[in-house]
Amino acid sequence: MTSQSLPWNEALALVNSKRHDKSVVMPLVKEFPNLLVHASEQLRDDPKVVKSSGCLRYASMELKSLPDFVLDMVAMSWENHNHAATFLRDCGDFFRRLFHALIPPGGLLDFETLAEPMRVAPLSIKNDHAFIAHVLSRIDLRDGSGREQLEVLSTWMSPSLRKGLVETLRLLEQVWEQDPTTEEWFWDKVYQSKDSGMAGFKNC
Repeated sequence: MTSQSLPWNEALALVNSKRHDKSVVMPLVKEFPNLLVHASEQLRDDPKVVKSSGCLRYASMELKSLPDFVLDMVAMSWENHNHAATFLRDCGDFFRRLFHALIPPGGLLDFETLAEPMRVAPLSIKNDHAFIAHVLSRIDLRDGSGREQLEVLSTWMSPSLRKGLVETLRLLEQVWEQDPTTEEWFWDKVYQSKDSGMAGFKNC
């Protein structure tokens, strides 16, 4: 009988009886991630076993504190971010790396991918106008949904940047009524405009 065909109660019993055996535990936690909590401390500190489960929640605190490992786990599921060490979740530099990992090279940012990180980002990120401007510049605002998304994101930003975005949206409407050209051209216009509240952020 393979681990995939085992019912939950039998898999649980097997992990409890073989909690130190990597060859037994690893395929079982891949099928039932929450079984990792019943594995030995040594296996919960094993990167391969934890990655097999895809679940950071029951990993050792040492693994939860490793930035590169946590980024790999978050790439599997955003839920894993909630179980990273507190100092990482509060670290602006870590969030910058996280955002860069989420943004596809040369592509536009998916709103659903961005929304939750923006909501829980530390204040150092929400107050970093240059970085936020860079992230926002990757959202396609040329249709109604994009503009609505930007308005939602603005509710999680610092008051000063939020004020700038209100002016940015006003400028956006004026610019595209006159000349609806490329997204890059628009953001150049925004960054150069003192009225937008985002002047000087182009080279972030």
